[in-house]
Amino acid sequence: MIKKSLLILISLFILLSCAEHVAAPELYSIDVSLPYEELKQEIKENLKFYFEKEGSYKVVLTGTPSIKYDRTNSVAEALKNALIEMDIKDITIDIDIRYINYINGTLTERMFSPEIGNYISVFYNFIFPENRITTIGNRAFEINYSIKEIVIPDSVTKIDFAAFGGCHRLEKITLGKGIKRLDGEPFWPSDNLNEIDTSRCSSLEYIGRRICCQLPALTEFAIPASVKEIDRFAFYDCPNLTTIIYYGDSPNNIKFLDKNIFDNCPVKNLIVPNAINPDDDAWKTFGNANFTYVGREKPKQ
Repeated sequence: MIKKSLLILISLFILLSCAEHVAAPELYSIDVSLPYEELKQEIKENLKFYFEKEGSYKVVLTGTPSIKYDRTNSVAEALKNALIEMDIKDITIDIDIRYINYINGTLTERMFSPEIGNYISVFYNFIFPENRITTIGNRAFEINYSIKEIVIPDSVTKIDFAAFGGCHRLEKITLGKGIKRLDGEPFWPSDNLNEIDTSRCSSLEYIGRRICCQLPALTEFAIPASVKEIDRFAFYDCPNLTTIIYYGDSPNNIKFLDKNIFDNCPVKNLIVPNAINPDDDAWKTFGNANFTYVGREKPKQ
């Protein structure tokens, strides 16, 4: 009887613990549909509440975006100014966006794009939902200086115009396996972006204009075998990009929509690990470039 009672008590404790864990987003949630001033105040109160309960800072966002964002009333602007007013700095904060109701699967335009100025020494770690976002909207994270690394979930099939443009402290972005389109200028410009990881991009078909434009820290870019079209000025004015890795087997698999794909870009090495014939002269002018080295492996230093 005593053993049975103990088992019941343990079971109840486990259930209560699980219930508390599930309820946590509701406990700390902030409704993104609130007007700007209310949203900022709610962020401040929840940051303080979360810190008192958990000993760290985290922002949990919920609700349906109900306004048209610009940089003066965006969620990012409210968050930035809340942190400034609370004098929170020199830390990384989790931004949990798993519980937002994304309309038509789109992360709303300019939602996380703050106004220029009032630089803060805080980094954001965005926690994405696994299967609720299909499109990163136009300028969704534009000029957000608090992002160092982004991992795009596999559910995302499209990254729209300037989605991460001007994120000058962004160093690495990892693209998910569901990406089909990278539209114009998704990362342009960015001073510190040194890695665009396309290793899981088995569905990417279209690379848009200026995808690697004015990324001075970028020295290498890998084009997946699935790519069918590359638009004009795709790698234009990328001053230190010297190496292209292409996983297709033929130089004729991609349709280049103009002759200026690599204009003002010092590319010299083309690595083609899956090439049927790496000695085919067409590789040297791949994308209308002038590659001085073509091979299945990188040249020895």
